[in-house]
Amino acid sequence: AAGIMSDIITRKGAEMLRKAIYKYHESPNCKIKVANIKNIIDKPNTAPFYLNAIFDRLDDNDFGGFYSSMSQSTPDIFAIPAYITGMLLFYSGQLVAKAIRENNFTEISTVELMPFGKGGRIFDWLDTYPGKRLTEPYYNDCFKAGFGEGADKINLLKKDDIRKDNKSEVAKGLSAPQKVTTDNEVRDNSDIFGEDGFTFHPSSPEQTAVELMADDTIKTHHLEEMDFGIDIPVEFKQFNRFLDIFIDFVGPQKTGIIRNISLIAEKRNDLHRELKGFIINDAEWQKADRQKKQGQVFEYKHSMLVLEGLCFLEKFIIPKLFAE
Repeated sequence: AAGIMSDIITRKGAEMLRKAIYKYHESPNCKIKVANIKNIIDKPNTAPFYLNAIFDRLDDNDFGGFYSSMSQSTPDIFAIPAYITGMLLFYSGQLVAKAIRENNFTEISTVELMPFGKGGRIFDWLDTYPGKRLTEPYYNDCFKAGFGEGADKINLLKKDDIRKDNKSEVAKGLSAPQKVTTDNEVRDNSDIFGEDGFTFHPSSPEQTAVELMADDTIKTHHLEEMDFGIDIPVEFKQFNRFLDIFIDFVGPQKTGIIRNISLIAEKRNDLHRELKGFIINDAEWQKADRQKKQGQVFEYKHSMLVLEGLCFLEKFIIPKLFAE
């Protein structure tokens, strides 16, 4: 999430965002001072440094003021945290549903959302704008859409009290006693495909092609053969389910974060032709491919749903919102 914000702020089309951050820094409400911050406007390539400098120095009571200032100067930037958080919650819904189903956890009625760490603050943006009244239903909608059947019995509860001790919240999350189901293979099996309709063609001629479903565990060999071993569907059933919720939330009928939402909505039909190139041009995929050619293990693995979401964000949403 932090990386995406850093990428956006350097774009030529993000001049209003850079000016908005500078305006906040110069306002009487800003308690912190960052030397030479005017470079954020004059030298866009330095903007990520100054953005991180501000984030690092704001205390818990000041973040709301920062988000409020951004909502007044450049409200369209809030489409990015809306998209990222919504996608994460949709995928989380899929994972939680699978865990409940496979372990027969029949008594669960509440799932707690606890966004830890600096990156977890991406979940706080929308609390300020457009506000919790609209954001909490959006979070629930995304989570329940990913969860699928039985979601009406589950309530998503965002826990904000962890913010009072932000510096140690990650340590607490890792060390607090929990009742967990032990699985020695959890690292290999925890990520699922997240999407329907892909067909995987094994490299071995003895094996038959397999149609992968959203619940299937994604393995490194699925993406290892990405350049020729997978048939990509024209329509992405799971991703489009999330995209409909996102478009409704940021569009003029609900929050108005994006006024002309049709510019983004119409691009869903172009995702299938961009996805394969997006994955095999990813620096991490290419690194794994080079390692494979050197006799090492191919170690690139991500949920296909998440890759779809990242591709759509990079290829369509960011260019539309921050056109040069």
